Amino acid sequence: MNDIPFLCGKFASSLRKQLFREHLGLLNTKEDVNIDDAIIKSFYKDIWCARSKQNTKIYEEVFQCIPTDTVVNFSMLKQYQDKIPISLSDPLLAQEMAENIKGHLVDLPLHFLCNEDLKPAAGTVEGMMPTALWT
Repeated sequence: MNDIPFLCGKFASSLRKQLFREHLGLLNTKEDVNIDDAIIKSFYKDIWCARSKQNTKIYEEVFQCIPTDTVVNFSMLKQYQDKIPISLSDPLLAQEMAENIKGHLVDLPLHFLCNEDLKPAAGTVEGMMPTALWT
């Protein structure tokens, strides 16, 4: 791993490679991607993260998925929800765009509503619970 030779079991190695092919959308394609070294920077950044970013972009453009990192406060959320997704306004274009989705990888939206205070109000039942419960 990471350009250093290592020993691993045949089953574990074949399972990992099969799962990586599935997640990257490589099962029924002739696309040649070296998945032998999962943690080398060239694989992780150039293939894994790039595929995830590309799929996320397509899903957000076509289906306007929520949560998304493009929405960081409630006013942006309202504007985002008011837009009609391509999947409803132009189904043929949506289908054409969705065909470019490869595999199952998408980015986890870590910044959704990051500029909002989402703690429950102190006077509510939820506010009486420990804050650790909500994080």
